[in-house]
Order: sequence, then structure tokens, then C-alpha cells
Amino acid sequence: MTTYEQESNAPVVWTAIGLTAAAAIGIIFWLWWRSAHAGDLQALQDACKGGEQAACTELCSRVPPDVDACVKLGRDYSEGKNPDFIRAARYFDKACTAGSPEGCARIGRAQYNGKGVPRNVDAAAKSFETACGKGNQLGCAGLGHLLIFGRGGKGHDPKRGIQLAEGACKADEQRGCALLGLAYLNGLGVKRDAEKAREYFEASCKKGEERGCLGKAILLYQGQGGVERDAKKAFGIFEKACNGDLTDACAYVGMSYLTGVGAEQNTARGVRALEHACEDAPPAGCALLGELYSGGGSERPNPQKAISYFQRACDHGLPDGCAAVGRAMLVGAPGLPHDEKKGAKLVTDACESGSAHACTTLAMLEASGAGPIAHDPKKAVARAKDTCDQGFPPGCTLLGGMVMQGLDGKPDPDRATPLFKKGCEGGDGNGCGYLGAALIEGRGVSRDMDRGLEMLHTACEQMGSLQACSMRARALTLGAGGKGKVKEGVALAERLCQSGELSSCLLAGIAYIQGKGIKRDPKRGARFIVVACAAGFPSACELQKRLPPKVVEELQEEIKTAQTPAAAPPPVAAPPSLLGGAAPMQ
Repeated sequence: MTTYEQESNAPVVWTAIGLTAAAAIGIIFWLWWRSAHAGDLQALQDACKGGEQAACTELCSRVPPDVDACVKLGRDYSEGKNPDFIRAARYFDKACTAGSPEGCARIGRAQYNGKGVPRNVDAAAKSFETACGKGNQLGCAGLGHLLIFGRGGKGHDPKRGIQLAEGACKADEQRGCALLGLAYLNGLGVKRDAEKAREYFEASCKKGEERGCLGKAILLYQGQGGVERDAKKAFGIFEKACNGDLTDACAYVGMSYLTGVGAEQNTARGVRALEHACEDAPPAGCALLGELYSGGGSERPNPQKAISYFQRACDHGLPDGCAAVGRAMLVGAPGLPHDEKKGAKLVTDACESGSAHACTTLAMLEASGAGPIAHDPKKAVARAKDTCDQGFPPGCTLLGGMVMQGLDGKPDPDRATPLFKKGCEGGDGNGCGYLGAALIEGRGVSRDMDRGLEMLHTACEQMGSLQACSMRARALTLGAGGKGKVKEGVALAERLCQSGELSSCLLAGIAYIQGKGIKRDPKRGARFIVVACAAGFPSACELQKRLPPKVVEELQEEIKTAQTPAAAPPPVAAPPSLLGGAAPMQ
């Protein structure tokens, strides 16, 4: 038995010895080969670092791949003069799969921006998290961005997002510094501080971070952060960035063309630039397009188109867009269900996410009451004050309006006017408009007709405030600028009427019917009144009752065919908030 077992096991033993010997020989051969070819490998790596693409391709193709070579190939393809984002994404993905933190950070950026791969924010969040977890600060900056904006399925955690951005910035990752500039500029997770934003933007721009330079241009355009305003110079920077890799900068190009601030006014070019930004780098430009088609300067208001742009902005993480959609749901708008509960939630959630713009919208709704949002003037005033204290200029303007109306007690022009001034000095056109009106009427400030009219003109034509345009049209039409300015006021009222500002339709209509300061034209005047009534303006409908029925019928038929009240150029468009118009992307 023993002999049999020994004999029967012999082949097994010899086989084992043979395999061991073979393995040993294999190891010795591999060690010899590696030693013999070490010079070749080093030569390839040196060649790759020196820019020889063939060497990088060889290294990245090996098993396992040389991840540094893969990352270099990805960067070469994504940052070259003729970028190939699809190839770049493949190399970044390969590097990430092989364990490269930088590869994960860069494929995350590709996934976030839809460069070379379908846009997928959730996938980007996972890639950023993997990279950051391995100590890559580019990945940490990306994850911080998503946490600040509450995107990618990682929750809304501005505090942690700021911590990640600060860590990245301290580690000399300039995207983290640029992100901090954005946060301070818009009050995201930190108190709004334009001067601190400028410090971060300038520091990152000096080290070659394009988004830091874009941030500097935004401050230059607005005249914020202790920077003297130079819109023309800022436009040049926006245009260069738009034509380069920063598609979201196209939103500022569009805004410049629409308002005529920094560039010659050109509505068609402005719309094209905004569409380019919204299509390729949402939410940049989307909210402004929504405002534009809501009646803020498009050739013809298109509520359904407006809502679609606001929805796109919302879908891509912009709280301002969500607030606009929510408000439309509350009041009812074409293309949207009248859903007060959902609308209220969208506005409230957008405000709670930290958007001062959304909180200002919520305060306006609380001041009047809308569906589930109860009429609560005290709460509205407190919320408006909070946004103003955060450094959000439109919040100061809104608070001034509430104080002027007496929502917090007795109407108080003396307290309201400084708030309008604060909003105006912060770059809010509506604030400048209300301050101009206060100067004209002498409310809370010494009366100064000329200065007030000039301020309304600046706020309307250069700052894009439709409120200011409306107030200027009314002031001039009613003779505030003298008899020679009435015609200018009526012409402005016509432009505003075309954009959907119904009180201006009524103003133009009455002016033509009465013929004070302009040539009397009762039929033209009646047409404006019928247009305003058809659009649901009660005061116009009351006035329409006094018109001859036959004239009204004829005009109603004409309007159905023509669709617009008069041939007039569109008015300037209201600029977006800094965040809503072109929030710098990752």
C-alpha cells in the first residue's frame, strides 16, 4: 500500500518540481528582460514627457497602462488647437479605471460638461469623489462645486463644498480658488463679499486659471469689488473666452449685445450668443433667455419658450431658474400646469438652497400671497432685508419698495430712498430706476428733475431695467422733461408695449387719443388700448368700453392678424444676476 502510494505520487511530485522550476526560470527571464529593457522603458517615458505622442500611446496601450501617459494623451487631445474631446475622454477614463486620481478628476469634468461623453452629473460626482478621496485637488474642487450647488446626487452641502474649495486652493489648485471667488461673489455658502471674490479671481487669474480671469471680467463689467467699471474692456475678455474653451462666457457676450453695455446693441447677436451658452454650457444663458422671452426684450414675447428656458436652467441646477418655473406654476403660464403646491415648493426650495435671487422672488410672493405661500408682509420684509444684508442689490431695491409702500408699518420715503440707492450702487438697474423716480418726485430726497430723468435713462438704456424704462416713459409722456420730450416718452411706451409691458400700452394709447405733445391719432391710440385689454389689463378694458364698438371690432380683427401693436424696435433686455446669467462651470 505504501509502495503503491509512493509510486502513484511520484509523477505529482515531479510535476510540482517541474512547475516550480519553470516558474523560477520564468521569473529569472522576466527579471533579465526587465533589466535589459529598463532603458527602453525609461526612454519611452522620457519621450512621452517630451511631447512625443507615439511614445505616450505605446505606454498607455500596455497592460497595465502607464496612467501618467494616458492622462497626458487626454490633456493633449482636450487642450490642443483642434481638440478631440472623444479621444480625450477615452484616455481619461482608461487612466481612472487603472487607478489614476487625476484621470478620475478629468473624466469627471468631461462628464459634467458633456465633453466627449454624454453629460452625466451623477457620474461626474462619483468620479470627482473618487479622485478627491485619493487626494487629487482638482477632483476636490469639482466635488466642492457640486456640493455648493446641490448637484450630482451628493446633496446640498455648501459648508463642505467651501471647505473642499479652500483645501484645493491652499494646495495651489487654481480651480478651487476660482470657485471660492464665485462663492463670495454670489453668497454661496459664505457671506457675499465682492472684494474677497476679486482677491480669489485675481490670484487664480495670475496663475493662468481662465475662470479666475472670467471672474475678474464680471467684476469689471459690473464695477464691483472695488474695481472701476469698464464694460467695454470686460466685453473683450468675455468674447475671447467665448471663442475659446469657456462657452459659459458666451452668456455675458449675449448680455452685452442685448443691453448695449460694453458692445453695440445687437439683439440678434445677443440671442445667438445666449443660445450657444445655454445649449453647450447650461445653465449659463438659459435664465436670461427665459427673461428675454417673458417679455424682457425679445422681438415677440413667447411664454412657452420662456418657460422651457427657465426649466432647462432649473434642470441644470440653477435655483433662479427653478424659482421662475415655480412662480409661473403659481400664477399660471402657457405650457405649464397650474400647480400651486409644486410651484410653491420650487420657489421655497430654491430659496433654501441659498439663492438670494430665489429668496427675493419668495419675498415678493409673500408680500402679495400666492397659493400655499401665505400673505405675510412681515415675513416678506424680513426676507427682503436678509437678502439685502447679504449684499444682494435687488434685495435692497425690493426692501426699499416695501418700505415705500408701508408694508412694515407707515410708508417711509426717507428710509426707502437710501435702500434704492444701495441697490443702485450695487449694480441693480431697478434700484437706479426707483432712485431716479424719487429724485423726480422729491420723495425722501431733494427734488432734482434733470438728475432723476438722467438716472432713469441710464437705468433703462444701459442697465437694462424695464421698470426704469416704464417710469421714464411715463415721466416724459406726462411732461416731466418738457413739451419737447413727450414724443420720446410715447415712443418708449410703444416699445415697452410691444415687449408685453401692458401699462405702457395704456400710456401710449391715452397719449395718442389726447394728442398732448404729439400729433393726435385716435385710431392708433385705440389700438394700443385694445391690445392691452386683450392681454388682460383691467384698466385698459375699462377704457375700451368708452371706444366706439365698431372701431374695437375692427382693431381686434387687425390684431389677430398682425399679432403686434406697432412696428417698433425691441427694448433692451434685463441683465441676469451674476449667478443666473453665467455661473462659471467646472
